[in-house]
Amino acid sequence: MNFKIQFVGAPEHLVEMADEILRTRIICSTQLVADIRTVAKAYIDEADETKRSVNDIHTNASKIQIESRSPNHIIEKAKRVVIARIGDAEIQKKVHAVAESYLLLAEKNQQLFDEFKQKYRDQLPPTQ
Repeated sequence: MNFKIQFVGAPEHLVEMADEILRTRIICSTQLVADIRTVAKAYIDEADETKRSVNDIHTNASKIQIESRSPNHIIEKAKRVVIARIGDAEIQKKVHAVAESYLLLAEKNQQLFDEFKQKYRDQLPPTQ
């Protein structure tokens, strides 16, 4: 059985920016710092997962697991982070870029996932 699946991954420069955010001392509320770090970490983790899935496909792995959808609680944090005000304008620009990209990727991957499920609904095993 062959399937055609599409998903989008994070641009490498933004993955590097997310990594830089994790290493940066950010001065703002404790909750906002936690949300910023959660979104940056999720961005990196999801990019790594996408790369792993692509590698599995290219190496013809016997079993491939792809989870291209972002967790709702991270999406909600990204929505707060993308409009957050941070004292350092340069850091704020990077934080907003990563959060905005996270939201765009989450939306597009959800759309592609829904299209895949619809297209192959009669061929896929039932989900629990």
